[in-house]
Amino acid sequence: MATTENAVFSTYIALSILLACAWSASAEVQLEPVESGGRLFYFQTDYLGAVPELQLWKSDGTTAGTEVVRRFSGIEYVDEGAVNDLVAADTRVFFVLWSTEHGRDLWTSDGTEAGTLLVKGLLPGEDDSFITYPIALGNQLLFFADDGLHGNELWASDGTSEGTRLVKDITEGRSSTDVSFGPPRLYKDRVVFATEEDYWRTDGTDAGTVRDTAYSYALTMGTELNGSTYFADEGGIWRTDDSGATRELAIEVATYAVVAAGDQLFFPATDPEHGEELWVSDGTTAGTQMVLDIRPGVGSSSPQRLNAINGVLLFNAYTNDNGRELWASDGTAEGTRLLEEFVAGSGPPNDYFFGAPRQHVMVGNTLFFTVESDAYGVELWKSDGSPEGTQLVKDIRAGANSSNPRWLTAVNGALMFFASNHLWVSDGTEAGTVQVMSTSDNEGEDEGEPETDPQPISVLLATQILDAFEVYDANSDNRLSRAELAFVLDDTGFDRLDADESGFVNDQELAAYIQEESTVFGCGCHGTTIAPWRDGWQGLGDVLAFLCSLAALAGFQRSFPS
Repeated sequence: MATTENAVFSTYIALSILLACAWSASAEVQLEPVESGGRLFYFQTDYLGAVPELQLWKSDGTTAGTEVVRRFSGIEYVDEGAVNDLVAADTRVFFVLWSTEHGRDLWTSDGTEAGTLLVKGLLPGEDDSFITYPIALGNQLLFFADDGLHGNELWASDGTSEGTRLVKDITEGRSSTDVSFGPPRLYKDRVVFATEEDYWRTDGTDAGTVRDTAYSYALTMGTELNGSTYFADEGGIWRTDDSGATRELAIEVATYAVVAAGDQLFFPATDPEHGEELWVSDGTTAGTQMVLDIRPGVGSSSPQRLNAINGVLLFNAYTNDNGRELWASDGTAEGTRLLEEFVAGSGPPNDYFFGAPRQHVMVGNTLFFTVESDAYGVELWKSDGSPEGTQLVKDIRAGANSSNPRWLTAVNGALMFFASNHLWVSDGTEAGTVQVMSTSDNEGEDEGEPETDPQPISVLLATQILDAFEVYDANSDNRLSRAELAFVLDDTGFDRLDADESGFVNDQELAAYIQEESTVFGCGCHGTTIAPWRDGWQGLGDVLAFLCSLAALAGFQRSFPS
């Protein structure tokens, strides 16, 4: 009996996959867009043809100025996820494309079809040069790669074959240089990185690539204040002059981030009486103090996503009454306040996404972000640091439904982003937030009703489908434990989702992960269709898409009850 039911259910799932994939969006953006020369560059895969087609697009924020730069239909690339590492360097972009002819090699584009081409094949044929850690330095790209002669070493490219060269054979001979302690980072007019043995700085030349322990702190995020740069590093907050050649301990405090706002330094710090709270300093240990015990007692408010705007600090913080919401501070207790409660009530302290603003992007003196609110779902918001200036930009998908804006990018003094299968541009006003173009083939569809719009995953109630999967939210708080999620994914690939290592992955985090992965583990339909809508099923297409997603997640190998 079990075998028969398995066969019937498998056939049903297979049919569901075909139909759901047919109803999925006709095009999907593949990786994070970048700004270059006042234009937004992005890759998308078009699913309309018999074979998915990878395309490079550019946009200046207008419909007329949004066009395909190059179609890669004439190149046999490995799959639609074969493009990686889109990086802007001055007025051009670089990317890594994995094709069957050239392997994984470096490409560039100046925004024209003729100027979108292979830069140089470091290894012949299909051999992989393993390009990693690309980073822009002026108008050139620095990266690590293996040319088959020197091992994995530092290279530079200006976008031409003759201008693509080995910078330095740091580990001489065939042995490779292993980058450690995170990716290389741009610091002023140089790039700094660490190997297992040393710290290095480079200006992109052999002579200018040298060991320099003084730059070790530059691998952490720095902030400028009164002509000095401050870094959070081992032992406290350090200060360096403009040359960056020397440093001194400015504030003895344990922290991992520091941001200058106005003429003050803000950072999270922990003490035994208050837990982790927001602190402020004038740059000296004597002038350092806690701003406010936002979550009174030993419980931590855990300030995160610190942004300076108009002389004040914006940050996310947790309280027992409000959960994790957006706050502002001028460095005084009385000037530290909650700006907006997006979701009523309190979520778990270790849930860093429940009700919390995300995707913070500064455009001029405005902070744009996305957040889920009770009234509007996940939409685009903005803040100037004041309660009255913290407001919804536009309810793109009306009501509590979500348009799920993503990939927010500052371009030419405006914000460009993707929402509900469309490219949008915003000047921060509702009237000035307009659709540039659609990434689907339904050009005439209403902007509030996208073809396949992702929704947050509230609960995976697979018991509705023949009780095939016993997947449910046992915690009743819109989170999935690692154990529950392991049952769904049937592997350990979910570990990187648990950003705060709390042992839980919440619904929005999982939804965003599936959305940004662009596809459900090899199935041609899209991960954005994975969950039952919060406001009920939207039709047969949604049901079948959900079945498709479940089948793909389960790997088609589950045993079903007899």
